[in-house]
Amino acid sequence: MRFLSTALFFALSLTAVSSFSQDYQLELIHTNDLHSNFLPFKTDGSSCENQECLGGFAKIKTFIDEQRKENPNLVLLDAGDRFSGTVFYTLRKGQDIPSLLNLMNYDAMALGNHDFDDGLSELNSFEEKINAPLLSANTVFPKDHPLEKNIQKALVLHKNNRQIGVISLLTMEAKITSAKASDIELTELYETVTPLIQKLKNQGVDIIILLNHIGIDEDVKLVRELTDVDIIVSAHTHTLLSNNPSEKEAKGSYPVVVPDKEGKKVLIVSAGYGGHHVGHLKAFFDEKGEVISFEGDTVAMDGGIQPDVEMTQKIKEIEEKVDLVLNEKIFEAKKDIPLTHNKLFCSESCYVGEVLTSALLTAAKETGEAVDFAFLNAGGIRAGMKAGEVTFKNMAQSYPFDSKAVIVKIKGKDLKNYLNFGLKDYVPDDRTNPFIQPAGLGYLFSGKTKQIKKIFLTNGTLDLEKDYLIVMPSFLAKGGDGFPQLEQVKEISSDTIRNVIINVLKKQGAQSFENRVKKMFD
Repeated sequence: MRFLSTALFFALSLTAVSSFSQDYQLELIHTNDLHSNFLPFKTDGSSCENQECLGGFAKIKTFIDEQRKENPNLVLLDAGDRFSGTVFYTLRKGQDIPSLLNLMNYDAMALGNHDFDDGLSELNSFEEKINAPLLSANTVFPKDHPLEKNIQKALVLHKNNRQIGVISLLTMEAKITSAKASDIELTELYETVTPLIQKLKNQGVDIIILLNHIGIDEDVKLVRELTDVDIIVSAHTHTLLSNNPSEKEAKGSYPVVVPDKEGKKVLIVSAGYGGHHVGHLKAFFDEKGEVISFEGDTVAMDGGIQPDVEMTQKIKEIEEKVDLVLNEKIFEAKKDIPLTHNKLFCSESCYVGEVLTSALLTAAKETGEAVDFAFLNAGGIRAGMKAGEVTFKNMAQSYPFDSKAVIVKIKGKDLKNYLNFGLKDYVPDDRTNPFIQPAGLGYLFSGKTKQIKKIFLTNGTLDLEKDYLIVMPSFLAKGGDGFPQLEQVKEISSDTIRNVIINVLKKQGAQSFENRVKKMFD
């Protein structure tokens, strides 16, 4: 993930005007990057009781319903990435998500990169069942595919006798950050959105919202090139904006205000990750469609919000269907197997990363291939494991993605560059998706220069001219997270990486922590 610095965010932010006129009020509720988090959850991905954790679709629905009682004309938008991230999606894919989200009555939804994680067939099934229009202006689907006609570029909402235009853009990285987005093409952001804005203006629409899944840094850049956009609902970088000083994870105040090409203020809003928060903005417009004042904040979905009864019951029914699988014991952990020191990511020395990669390497060697290393990208590792009984549920929380395990070939002289690529976007104390967790080797890196300083092989020393074999997710081998594509030797199993790892851990459990990835004191 790449964020603007907090200092720059606050520099861009302006104080909301407190004295409102009788001009048009647009009330906006927004979510983003829900990632199938039906239930409340802790930030380290572990399970919890509803009262002690944030989020959950039942609380979100209560909050939306309460606001609708006050204003039936509010706008409800979701900025994408409803797929992937929890055991619900791991076991049941997208079959439950439409029925739950339909209870909330969204006005429109954007496509996110992870909504392509199981290919166009799964996305098409979602589109057929969801009541809200799905938007993505710069996504080009295969000719004659149903999604070619059913995914809209833009729409016009009619709220309280006013037209509101909504356009959506998908990150240009979607094809490398989703496992199965190879069938789509993407058109450039500015060239795509500019004529659509003009078309809406020509139709008399003077309030325009971009419902984007491109990341907040890209949203800020785009704003400065455009005119006539009023609000951007941002997603993809999981950025929490908040005016509450106690929100330590906030990257800036809500909303961020950025001047457009002509100096007109544009409001950018984002509500973090997984439904822990919901955004609530009130913007006031004059008769020309200019923002004259605003107020709002992200709202924590905490224990003070009573879960909606109907939503709770539907989720309970889904839970009952998966409990038998989730509660299967895999192994006994002698002690906690955490993510890094603050339990939020696996982008430094990471015990659970070592457990997963070691088991993956063992599984690859059991095929008879002389595999040297195992690599997993940190973006695929989402939770640690507690001491005691580790179940399928814990494993699926830790590694929720369904990529296959493949063996690839790489020259020793290219290995360092490959590992360095995983560090190029490294940010201390934050999740860096391409960061490589290894087995069979370790490395020392500089967080300052974002470079590998030394590679340590478990057996022997690095031979620059040797062809090494690495087992890794097919997602990485095919160029996921922007990595160079590697020569594929074979797929080690028709099963998923997670199940391959589980089969090994059932037999041998977890090894002790080796601290394979070391960070220099810069």
